[in-house]
Amino acid sequence: MTIKDIARLSRYSVSTVSRALNDHPDINQDTKKKILKIARDNNFVPNSNAIRLKAFEENSVVIIVKGEFNLFFSSLIEHLQFYIEKSGFRGFTNYIHTSENEIQTAIRVCAEQKPKGIVFLGGDIENFRKDFERINIPCVLCTAISLELDYPNLSCISADDLAGGAMAIKFLLEKGHRNIGIIGGDISTECSCQLRYEGCLKGFEEYGLSFDTDLYEYSSFDFNDSYNSVKRLIKRHPEITAIFSMSDVMAIGASTALMDMGYSVPEDISVIGFDGIEISKFFKPKITTFIQPQDKIAKKSIELLTSMINGKKPARVLLQTKLIERESVVEHMEVSNVSVQF
Repeated sequence: MTIKDIARLSRYSVSTVSRALNDHPDINQDTKKKILKIARDNNFVPNSNAIRLKAFEENSVVIIVKGEFNLFFSSLIEHLQFYIEKSGFRGFTNYIHTSENEIQTAIRVCAEQKPKGIVFLGGDIENFRKDFERINIPCVLCTAISLELDYPNLSCISADDLAGGAMAIKFLLEKGHRNIGIIGGDISTECSCQLRYEGCLKGFEEYGLSFDTDLYEYSSFDFNDSYNSVKRLIKRHPEITAIFSMSDVMAIGASTALMDMGYSVPEDISVIGFDGIEISKFFKPKITTFIQPQDKIAKKSIELLTSMINGKKPARVLLQTKLIERESVVEHMEVSNVSVQF
């Protein structure tokens, strides 16, 4: 005996039978009595696993992660899961490729799982502009911010990528470097890489310097791609004395490539990263980096989501990065020191 069998015998819809069996308040009492009698007479036993799964999904928060091999995201997900469960929800994580549309994925998730809310970990702002209005549950865009995304159910939180990029360049300038290369993601789309790049340009401008765009090399956020990107960059510009990598993964790939090419890091070429992932302090040389406050980002993301679930308005939150000096950057002695305030 299944719910469909009861629906056939009672001549009610499956959804009406389900509401009766689950003691929904919005069902006629005579209808409910008839359905329950049929269930008893036929020794119907509810599928407890299905009931638990439904309750599990209805009290869920889904994390949609754009990019399968991002070490920074991997660590951040652990923090997010902790705060999701601490808030009384169940967390599901859905990984998609960087080429996939996170909003289309979210629309499908809403239809299939009916979660209480969604946390987007990474995303293309243009995808949000096009289709986010089709989503009506509370959402948080984590690690990205756009002032143009003005929706009543969308909060945004991110480290200050613009300031972080500027501080990275100013730090290298303070160390005497002038021939600075940059490796990073796609700066043609509105994302964290674009903001970090704009910050870099501001850092140069503050010293009356301009940046040669040929000193920028695209890399995805993985070791192998950054390894090959730096090889291409150095072959074009062997005069480079420092490299700003837009992630610690890129910084490690870059450092490995430089050492395989016969350079010493940092004595010949300094390397600075961004993110503050765990492996950056165990690599040799230990990577100088700007740490994103992962725990704060995760905690605030779930606070924002919970607040919207409870009927509050969305918000935008920027958090500051913190410079951690380690071993991968040294002074370049050919240029006199300049003073930079952080």
